[in-house]
Amino acid sequence: MMNRRRTVGVAALLATLAAIGVLAFLLGERQALSSLAVRQISPDRAAAAMQSDEFYSDYNETTLVIRGSVASIQANGDGATLQFATHSPFKTLCQLAQYPSSVHDGAMLTVLTEGASAQRQSSGVVLSCSVISGG
Repeated sequence: MMNRRRTVGVAALLATLAAIGVLAFLLGERQALSSLAVRQISPDRAAAAMQSDEFYSDYNETTLVIRGSVASIQANGDGATLQFATHSPFKTLCQLAQYPSSVHDGAMLTVLTEGASAQRQSSGVVLSCSVISGG
């Protein structure tokens, strides 16, 4: 009788813990998905936001789509550093994991990046990017 009571108590405890875990998972998923944001910005806006110290407050939890004209592209290892044309001395740079052979100076290019990956340098903002169209 005592073992049966103990077994039922342990089973009830495990069922309660499982229900709490499922509820926490569903609420966490809902919260995570509700804060997803994708914004399209220009290379000028990215540079200006970093220069004025607004970049992280505006774009930290945002996926950015950036479209602009390529000012230059330089190979570094297997990848490349791409500089977008901007109207100020402050630059928008993209680090690419692979060198895109079809990209050349003056081409219009669209890249995808996470705002949280941005790094501030004295001359501009450096982003980890993936090319999604252009060249």
